[in-house]
Amino acid sequence: GKVAWILITYPNASRKELVNHLSELIQPNMPILGGDVYSVDGQKIGTFGESPRLQLSQLSNSPKSSIKDLRYDDIIWSGQDMETNYTIVIRHDASNVGPELLAYIYRIIGLVIIISLFLTITLWLFLEPIVINPILLLRSDLNKAGEAIYNDGEAPTFDSVSLQRKDELGEVINTFELMYMKISEAISERKKAEA
Repeated sequence: GKVAWILITYPNASRKELVNHLSELIQPNMPILGGDVYSVDGQKIGTFGESPRLQLSQLSNSPKSSIKDLRYDDIIWSGQDMETNYTIVIRHDASNVGPELLAYIYRIIGLVIIISLFLTITLWLFLEPIVINPILLLRSDLNKAGEAIYNDGEAPTFDSVSLQRKDELGEVINTFELMYMKISEAISERKKAEA
């Protein structure tokens, strides 16, 4: 954007003036380290700051960018593409990309962990009274039924029956109660027959 602004603002600037205007892009704490300016016929007409490793002659055989040694070379303004008399290759400082990328990855990992914990806790709190507690009560009632049948004791009071649910779990609880009643009746009838 800055290069485009310079080319639009100074359309009649000489080659030396253009290179001087482009050299003003090099400032402390800015990613632009320097660049090369080429004419339409491919001749280098000026350099400002640190010269890029990517040369205009390499463009036919390689992509329009190159990254080496935490420096990034990029063709940012091509005379052929942008209908101007210059092609400009800029040298960028990419040393801050690594730490920023690492920080971004840590933020994403942290966000995923936070979302996972939030969903897990929310689902646990939501499902506990609806699904988990009734299943635990049914398990306890199964143990009571097993002990009562094994010890030939009185029919226990089943806690899960008091839930009175109208869903699939309620049907399982009702079927369990009915099964216990049938087993108790069968055992009673067998004892009467034996007696």
